[in-house]
Amino acid sequence: MSVTTGPAENWATLWEAIAARQPEHVAVVVGDHRLTWRLLDDRAARLANALDQRGVGANAKVAQLMFNCPEYLESSYAAFKVRASTVNVNYRYRAAEIVHVANDSGARALFFHGAFAEVVDEARRSLPELTVLVQVEDGDGAELLDGAVRYEDLIATNEPAQPVARSGSDELLLYPVERPARRKASSGATTTSSRQWRSPDTPRWTSPSRRAPPRSARSPPD
Repeated sequence: MSVTTGPAENWATLWEAIAARQPEHVAVVVGDHRLTWRLLDDRAARLANALDQRGVGANAKVAQLMFNCPEYLESSYAAFKVRASTVNVNYRYRAAEIVHVANDSGARALFFHGAFAEVVDEARRSLPELTVLVQVEDGDGAELLDGAVRYEDLIATNEPAQPVARSGSDELLLYPVERPARRKASSGATTTSSRQWRSPDTPRWTSPSRRAPPRSARSPPD
C-alpha cells in the first residue's frame, strides 16, 4: 500500500510511512528491550482498534501515567492513529493532582502502570468522564484494578486498525512537569490550569522550555 506524507501530516502518518519502508529496522530501544518498526506499528494499531471500539477517537484525550517504557510510546502512537491527543501525567502526582489534569484536559482514557493502581483508584472516583482504564504490567505483580483492562490483553484480542486520513492540525496537549496546582503565571498569580496547547503543522513533543521533537522514537518522553 502506498502511503503519502507531507509536512501537514501528524506523527502517526509519518511513523506508518517509516514502518512501511523499513519494517525490520529497530524503532525502540529501552534497556535490553528492542522493537522493530513492524512490531511497533502492529502493537500500536491493535491498541488503536481497542480505543476506537471504546469511543476514543478524534479530539479525545488519552492520559498516560507511566514510567519510561515501550508501552508509553506504543500507546502514544495508538492515540495518534485515532487522531486523539495524549495527556502526560507526572508519575509523582497524588490523586488530587491526577484529578486536576484529567478534568482539565477532559481525558476519556488512562494508561497506567500497575504500581499506580491505588492512586488511580482514588482519583477515578472524581472522574466520571474517565471511562477507559488500561493497566500496564510493570513487574511488581499488582492485581488488575477493578474496571480496568490489561494492556497486553487489548493487543492480543484486537486486530490492527487500518490507517486513516489525518490532519496536521490535530491538537497535541502537553502539561508542564511541575505539579499543576503550583504553576505560576508570569505575573506571579497562581493559575488553575497548566495546559499547553499546540497546533503546529505537525504535532510534536514540546515543553515550556524545549520545543524540539524527540531525537528518535527510541527515547519515549517522560
